Amino acid sequence: MTMNDSFEDDPIRRRILTHVIRLDEESLGCMVADAVRDFVTFSDEEMLEDLIWPIFYYSSYWIQRMAAEILDLPVEDEYELADLLRRLEERGDDKSAKPNWAEDGF
Repeated sequence: MTMNDSFEDDPIRRRILTHVIRLDEESLGCMVADAVRDFVTFSDEEMLEDLIWPIFYYSSYWIQRMAAEILDLPVEDEYELADLLRRLEERGDDKSAKPNWAEDGF
């Protein structure tokens, strides 16, 4: 199977998925975190967008959390998305300003 093949056309993968999602939350969370970390590390920008989009679609919390971390703001506070976007755009695309989560213990 190549990356271009459709997941829906692979009954073996779909059947394995049904078993994976039945795992307890802690085990599943650890596995998913490892998989996402791997994808984030080795993906191009287009694949990253495809990977992260569902998080943005389903949760405004994570949009705020990620933006706050990038801007070095307290993550427990709530922010207006328009304000976060304004701050991000004012900051520019300074890749050196990206947070170092590994260094911060994440």
